Amino acid sequence: MVGCPIDVLIGDSDPRVSVDDAKAWIGHTTASCELRVFPGGHFYLADHAAAVTGYIAARLLW
Repeated sequence: MVGCPIDVLIGDSDPRVSVDDAKAWIGHTTASCELRVFPGGHFYLADHAAAVTGYIAARLLW
């Protein structure tokens, strides 16, 4: 278990990892755990790179 915040990013139609599976990350931290679901499958990043990097940049500034 870690004591730092965790951000979990996932595609909503990922055939390998479900949204419920991704939510399980909350059990690995004593801090906050944010879930961000993007449209797409396992490689959602290829189609949503700007949105993903924008999300990460905003969280780093938070």
